[in-house]
Amino acid sequence: MNTNLSYKLNYEQDIVIDDLSLSPNAYTKFVGVFINNKLSFNKHVDFLVTKSSSRVFLMSALKTIGLDKLGL
Repeated sequence: MNTNLSYKLNYEQDIVIDDLSLSPNAYTKFVGVFINNKLSFNKHVDFLVTKSSSRVFLMSALKTIGLDKLGL
């Protein structure tokens, strides 16, 4: 019996089902949300920040060239 409280299970090996090899992933996208094996949303938040930053930059660039005055 292992009494070490810092013991962690190792799930690094592939799973084989009917000659199909499945390897564990660090994260997955489920219903549009990135989650990892510890149910953390850090990857999803990073994805949203990157996506929104690029859109804010695009809106700023459009405002700079005067497209904000067209009423779009």
